[in-house]
Amino acid sequence: MRRLLVFHPALAPYRIDFFNALGSQFKCRVVFLYRQGEEVLTRQEEMLKHATFEHGYMPFTQKILGRDISLGYGRAIRKFRPDIVLTCEFGMPLLAPVLLRKFPNIHFRLYTLCDDSIDMATRRSSSERRRQAWLLRRTDGVVCISEETARWYKVHTPAKHTMAFPIIRDERKFDAGSDRLHAIAQGYIEKFQLQGCRVALYVGRLIGLKNIHLLLRRFAEQAESHACGEELRLVIVGSGEEEDNLRGLAEELGIARQTIFAGAYSGDDLMAWYLTASFLVLPSRKEAFGAVVNEALLCGCKALVSERAGARSLIDKDNGRTFNPSSSEDFAEVMKEAFTAAEPTPSKGFRRQSLMKVSFSDCMKQLRHFLNE
Repeated sequence: MRRLLVFHPALAPYRIDFFNALGSQFKCRVVFLYRQGEEVLTRQEEMLKHATFEHGYMPFTQKILGRDISLGYGRAIRKFRPDIVLTCEFGMPLLAPVLLRKFPNIHFRLYTLCDDSIDMATRRSSSERRRQAWLLRRTDGVVCISEETARWYKVHTPAKHTMAFPIIRDERKFDAGSDRLHAIAQGYIEKFQLQGCRVALYVGRLIGLKNIHLLLRRFAEQAESHACGEELRLVIVGSGEEEDNLRGLAEELGIARQTIFAGAYSGDDLMAWYLTASFLVLPSRKEAFGAVVNEALLCGCKALVSERAGARSLIDKDNGRTFNPSSSEDFAEVMKEAFTAAEPTPSKGFRRQSLMKVSFSDCMKQLRHFLNE
């Protein structure tokens, strides 16, 4: 079995299936670069109880020009002796292995994960593109989050090989029809009186780039003008620095009664929210991917997705719509259509089939072939 060494910033919930799958197909060790405080470390250690891969943390971190720089790449590579190294993005985690490959006794194939949406890829500055090009000439391939971005990197950069692997969960390990999830969803529906309502759901951090202010304004228009305006609800799941401002805006727009700030959730408690919603809305002005779109689609919940998000690659006419988050008219039109077509929330939540068009297992087969080329 070939030896795979991964350098990755920290473990996010939507990446545990990815690393576990690598652990089943390679002799895999993942080195996390940052612990990022006690709260993040505690959550990370809880997730790692379910890991099937070897893991550790970068031993040294120095503050250079105000940025945390992790050291110890050479030690990790010499100790593990990988056949393949998989890094992240185009900073130090890629630069260090590029430089280490210059030593005559160190040999491995080198790949990097790139979480750019097509919008982010095309908006890089000229200096960023020059630095990126220098690294790509010395790298064996790039794993992008969509076919669209992978094609762009193949045409517009010196990348030797590219492939797409969206940020998705392993569908074989998730059951949207479980009694447990529906019991949780039923609790939400009763608590927030959602039965019979047409529910738009937002899931994510409450920060400026997520464009929730515009979402509230478009929802207010629908609540006032839609034929079923009194039945419309907007559920906002998450927390962040903009929460007080958003609550104030909801009051100002006269939609406080129809807008539910539910707080932050994780695990099954989060997944159950998708069973309460008529559709998901991701209105971000900038978004690398948007893992919530995959979660919603797995639960059979259609999604309205910003054109700036990498997750737009998961959307077609059967499972949602994409829209321009900078166009009030475009956003308003897709909201109107979605509410008009929406089914009211049943008392025990929706029971729907998955709307995902790609499977995790197929993506993993392609990645294994790509890394072993």
